[in-house]
Amino acid sequence: MDSRYGVLALVAATMSALDGVFTWLGLTVGYVREVNPLLVALIDQTSVVVAMAVRALVGVALVGALYMIGESSTRVSARERVAARVALVVATVALSAVTVWHCVLMVRYLSESV
Repeated sequence: MDSRYGVLALVAATMSALDGVFTWLGLTVGYVREVNPLLVALIDQTSVVVAMAVRALVGVALVGALYMIGESSTRVSARERVAARVALVVATVALSAVTVWHCVLMVRYLSESV
């Protein structure tokens, strides 16, 4: 097993959880709005907290699945392992970019409210 992908999976899972937290903060203060129609429907049916918790858990579960497929030595072809590792890299980059953007929005909101 390659520990680099374990670290990458941990970073991606952390970014997924942070994305949920920052989205919750933005929605709570009214500075952002959710654009994912599935999450909007879940928010309408439950609450922002429940929807963001579900979103974070699903994100972490998907990252974990990609990691497990990428590190599997049985029942998964080499091509599938490579595809899972590439998907994990792409997910980590995308989640990191979204999380940084949410940080920027929250800093902007805090600076405007002072």
